[in-house]
Amino acid sequence: MAIAATAFFGALESNITLWVLTQRGLSAQEAYGQLFDSTGQNFVSAFVNFLCNAIGGYTASSLASKRFVVHGISAGVISLLFVAVMYATPISYPSNAWTVAWSVLIPVPAAVLGGYLHAWRA
Repeated sequence: MAIAATAFFGALESNITLWVLTQRGLSAQEAYGQLFDSTGQNFVSAFVNFLCNAIGGYTASSLASKRFVVHGISAGVISLLFVAVMYATPISYPSNAWTVAWSVLIPVPAAVLGGYLHAWRA
């Protein structure tokens, strides 16, 4: 769930941003350049990533009969593996170091938080 939600909402967010930038008169190439270089855009992406992984951890733990947090951790690790596959592509990915760092550091803690929230409510 976390992977699908992150992919869907990340693509939706990027498309909306690109649409706004092209409506402001930027060419597609300029809009894509600004998309990857924008601190605000990267922060929004990190926030969306965090929320999706937290919801994924919550959902995974809600399917468990016990050890809720372990299921949350599992959801975060699976999401992290997806991130690793994305960065393993042989094609250059335009991103700065802190964008790579947050995309690697966010999934597991966010999913653990989701697992804790479900365990707290259970």
